[in-house]
Amino acid sequence: MNINNMKTKSEYLGKYITTYNSKGFEVSFIVTEEIAQDYEYYTSIGLEYLFEEEVKVSKKYKGVETDANTEA
Repeated sequence: MNINNMKTKSEYLGKYITTYNSKGFEVSFIVTEEIAQDYEYYTSIGLEYLFEEEVKVSKKYKGVETDANTEA
């Protein structure tokens, strides 16, 4: 799993999340696309379920070779 390819799951976008840190303080935030940039932090506090790996599909095309005897 590459942390650079992580994105926020769409079902959590716009949700208001409240969690508590180790000192008992309340930490609240709204889930946005930008929180994926801080993936390591959010997974360290137990919120890895907010993310999924973004699969980038690349298509490869083969070129068509022209026949030397064919005129354009």
